[in-house]
Amino acid sequence: MSKNIYLDESGYQEFLDYIDKLINDLKECGKEMGESYRDYVGDGWHDNPAYEAAQVRERRVSSQIQHFNNLLSDIEIIKPTKFKDKVNINDVVEIKLTFKDGSSDIEKYKLLGSYFSKEEDNITGISINSLLGSAIYKKKIGSTVSYELDNGNIVNAEILNKIED
Repeated sequence: MSKNIYLDESGYQEFLDYIDKLINDLKECGKEMGESYRDYVGDGWHDNPAYEAAQVRERRVSSQIQHFNNLLSDIEIIKPTKFKDKVNINDVVEIKLTFKDGSSDIEKYKLLGSYFSKEEDNITGISINSLLGSAIYKKKIGSTVSYELDNGNIVNAEILNKIED
C-alpha cells in the first residue's frame, strides 16, 4: 500500500540530493573495501574486520538507496499557498499537545514541505509527512486534531494560532 508523500519543490530537490549522497556513500564503501582488501595480510577478505565493516555499511546504504528510490513514485509535489485561517507549508504555528496521561505542552512548529524534519531558526520544523504535520496540514486555526503514535497512544493537537512572518 503506497501512501502519497507530499513535498514542495525544495523538499523534492532535498530528497533527490539525499539519494545522491547515499550513492556517493555507496561508492565510498567500495573504495574502503578495496583498500582494506589490498592492505590486509593474508587473502584480503577472510577475518578482515575493516572489510567486513565496509560490507555491512555497503548493504545498509544499498538498502537505503532502494528504499528512497521506491518512494520516488509516491511523491506528489505541492505548491505552497497562503491561507489566512488554515495551516499550510512554511507556516509557523503554536500548538498545544495534550497526551494520554492528561499532560500538555505548548510548542511552536514550522510545517515543512520536506521529507525530513529539522530545526529552522530555533523553531522545530516538522515534515508535512510526519504524524503531527499531516494532522495539522490545511486545518483551521483554533481547531483540535488527533493523531495516533506508533505505540497506539492518541495525541490531541490544538492549533492555537499562526505566527506571521
